[in-house]
Amino acid sequence: MIKEKLENTFKDSTKRAAIVLLLFFVSLTIVPTEKTSASQIDTIQQKIDATRKKLNAKQGESKTLSSQVAIFDDQIHQLQLQIEKTQQEMDQVNQEIADTNQKIKDTEMDLKAQKATLFEYLRVIYEEGNTSTLELIVVSNNFSDFVDKAEYLQVMQMKVNDTVEKIKTLKLDLDKKKSDLVTKRVKIEGLKKEQLIQRQDVDNQRYAKARLLQTTQGQEGLYKKQLSALYAQRAAAAIAGGQIFGGGGNGGYAPPDLWGFVPYQCTSFAAWKWNVVYKKPWRNTRAPFGHAYNWPNMAGDQGYSVSSTPSIGDIAVWPMHSLDSVTYFDIYGHVAIVTGTSGSTISVEEYNFINPEAYGTRSNVPIAWRNTYNGHFYSLSFIH
Repeated sequence: MIKEKLENTFKDSTKRAAIVLLLFFVSLTIVPTEKTSASQIDTIQQKIDATRKKLNAKQGESKTLSSQVAIFDDQIHQLQLQIEKTQQEMDQVNQEIADTNQKIKDTEMDLKAQKATLFEYLRVIYEEGNTSTLELIVVSNNFSDFVDKAEYLQVMQMKVNDTVEKIKTLKLDLDKKKSDLVTKRVKIEGLKKEQLIQRQDVDNQRYAKARLLQTTQGQEGLYKKQLSALYAQRAAAAIAGGQIFGGGGNGGYAPPDLWGFVPYQCTSFAAWKWNVVYKKPWRNTRAPFGHAYNWPNMAGDQGYSVSSTPSIGDIAVWPMHSLDSVTYFDIYGHVAIVTGTSGSTISVEEYNFINPEAYGTRSNVPIAWRNTYNGHFYSLSFIH
């Protein structure tokens, strides 16, 4: 009996020693892991926000460059229309010059055709003009015949004079018209040359902006990839710190944003949740400063209360600077919707935290914490 008691006592003490030893080693491994996880989250968060700033800057540059390229495209289009109009005017002038040249040729041909008639007129006038009045009377059958011959000579003289004047006038008019048309064509050619130079200049500017836009969009894509990787790292670090992540799809949320916030951001999602799901009016009363950190002030603007005690359906607000680090300065904060409470932690649903511009959920989120970089203590506030 004594032997059995001693053996049992030994076994119990061995178990207790083993448990104590196990707890000792667990304490050595768990505590540093929690500290490391918190530090990792802050470090990754600093990279996320730094990358987000760069991405936002590049997106702004892309938007500006896209607008500039669009403006250049419009200018090029308008210039092309002007060039085509100028070309049409030039084609018309060239056609008029060709028509005028043809008329000049036709007139010259008409002159040649009338030469025989003119020579006949001149011959008759010359011959008859050398006949004296007495001779004209003698050769005439009667006085009436004399008068007819005299009138005939006058008519022929008038026809010759009239024909010559008409041809001279027509020739002068055609020559002047051709000269004016040539002058007009020179001006139009000069205008077209200027327009072509101007379009080439705009083309060059557009090409430069398009190349810059292409480079900027490439950088934007790189930052998006970096951001996605950082979000994944942050999720892994938060999981290591005890937070539980989940959530798929979009949580029912979809743009457009109707409340004055940027689509696919935490603020837009929270505003959608309150307005659409909970039927609680919420809008940006502090534009353009509708950032998450400023939401407690907006709550006062709209008659809502703010406290440190969470309830399901509240808007949880992360304050400015709560993710400070040596090289990062948090200026936006964060908001999420409370979906559950459990002592010193809450569960939330949110946008743009787990993954960039995506829906997600978290559990075991601390209501209060100490920033491992600046040593300050922070806590969430809740709007209800």
